[in-house]
Amino acid sequence: MVKFMTCIVMCVFSQIAFSETTPTRVVKIAILDTLISEKIATHKYVLDYHKGLHLAHAKTREKGIAIEYKVFEYSKEPMAILKVLPSVKDWHPHLIVGPRASNLFLLLKDQFKNILVISPLATANDVAKLPENFYSISPSNEIQVKALVSFSENRFSTRPIQPVVEQDCKNCVDFVDNFIQEAKTTRLKISQIEKSYMENEVETLEISKLLKGVAKDAVFLIPNRSYTSGVLMGRIANEKKQNDIVFLGGDGWGDWSSGYTGKFRSQFKYKGYRLAPWSLDVNDESVRQFHKEFRKVNGTEPTGTISYISYRTVMTAIQPTLEAKEKNFDNETILQNFLSTVKINRNYGRPKSFGVYELNQEGEELIQTFVPGNLL
Repeated sequence: MVKFMTCIVMCVFSQIAFSETTPTRVVKIAILDTLISEKIATHKYVLDYHKGLHLAHAKTREKGIAIEYKVFEYSKEPMAILKVLPSVKDWHPHLIVGPRASNLFLLLKDQFKNILVISPLATANDVAKLPENFYSISPSNEIQVKALVSFSENRFSTRPIQPVVEQDCKNCVDFVDNFIQEAKTTRLKISQIEKSYMENEVETLEISKLLKGVAKDAVFLIPNRSYTSGVLMGRIANEKKQNDIVFLGGDGWGDWSSGYTGKFRSQFKYKGYRLAPWSLDVNDESVRQFHKEFRKVNGTEPTGTISYISYRTVMTAIQPTLEAKEKNFDNETILQNFLSTVKINRNYGRPKSFGVYELNQEGEELIQTFVPGNLL
């Protein structure tokens, strides 16, 4: 796996059309993440992720900065990430990107000081309680839930909402808990029957037992990881043997091109609605600019949202130091410039516009865009 990832990085960077600017400073960025973490590997996701890094590499080179990336992977075993931390520290990076998973990001609390550790996708509410050198560019579950509850109240106020949570996913549990709490102030009806599962049992759990007591017209809230959510959709549709079952989810589903929701076939039709704080389809200035820059460097349009997210993560981390025109790009300078920016803008680098996608077994489309007031 490490060889595969290294090949991707080298192959992607070899295609960059560099400007005539000769870099005078090197910024070492450790990618602390295992990008193929779902049960069925999505190599497209990995390629898209590295295309975002590729673009950040090209853009900063224009400013005389050469980014040197190094990927530090780990297995899915509990606490495995801790085993690679000595190697990360021995490399002496100027900043760390990752991990995406909230539970792993939270594990790093006491491991790094005086260096910026920035996650693309950690959204658990406890992320905000980490030391100030830890930051996620994705809005917290608390903010995302408010948007999904608002959408759900407009669409499904007459139907019961049945949460089904992936218990060993910190972000997933957070999301469901926040949704239930927020829904108390609305017309939504939340089922009082608790339904949950563990990641490794999603293919074998008794669906009939899971669905026992669930209302026939229930809308399923499954803001879980992409693979388990996709499996549940297909298995629930096959068990209920009815069309037009509705599922609700969050950014854990991923975009349709590289995720799993809607991919598990059933003879019964079902729909899913996912909240997307990151979208290539939302019409705002930052997205339009990304498309323009991506085309310039790659010669094509981006094909996955993760390209946008990985690019924004790197640029969010180093942009304050670029704008300060610092001569030094050491870890302390990068961190202090970043913290100064966050003090002015507490949601620095995070998306302003949310989208809602409707998906089925054939694809997905953006159906709504809105701006949560607490992101302004």
